[in-house]
Amino acid sequence: MSPPVPLTLIAVGNVTAENVSELTPFFEPIEQIDLPLERGAVLSESKGEVNRALAAAASPWILILRNRETVSAPLASEIFRAVTSARTAWAYRIRSLTLYRNRPLELGPARDEGEVRLVHQRHCRFDPRLRGSEMKVEGPVIRLHGVLESRTFASSLEHRNHLERKGVPHSLLRRLLLFAKNALLTRAWLGKTNTLVWLWIEAGYDMADAPDT
Repeated sequence: MSPPVPLTLIAVGNVTAENVSELTPFFEPIEQIDLPLERGAVLSESKGEVNRALAAAASPWILILRNRETVSAPLASEIFRAVTSARTAWAYRIRSLTLYRNRPLELGPARDEGEVRLVHQRHCRFDPRLRGSEMKVEGPVIRLHGVLESRTFASSLEHRNHLERKGVPHSLLRRLLLFAKNALLTRAWLGKTNTLVWLWIEAGYDMADAPDT
């Protein structure tokens, strides 16, 4: 019987055991270090916090996971092979796939290489002297094929109800202008129906001016 493989999870925001359930058959124990950053925080803007979490990890291999991200089954297998097979890299890029109505939501560039998320403790750090830079890796970096699934709303009705509770409605003209602008920026007008639905509902409400509740 193979000895258990340890893994440290750096959790950015609220990450639960359910988010990493696909990893538990492969890794034992899974240590979790909570990093209390804002949702959607850019890691390179919190270099000191990330570096301290990396230094505190008990395991040599560390996975960085954000709020709402779930490790898919194919990615869990790939992570296990990456850290236990013959050494080919000291860090791995992983893409995060946002799901809206259980389908991909394409808000970013078409070619997304992903972030450095699976790292070896001794070979990866942010350089605090460099502004806006990616994590420095002392060796090769490879992109994994599996994705982190980041689920949003299961339906457009759930999405709309959430914004009606939290946001301030826009006028129809304001909504049309925002929708057109964002559809052009994201190139959603090129047949990205699911993204167009998201943009239309988002354009109807102003979250910045919502009253505190």
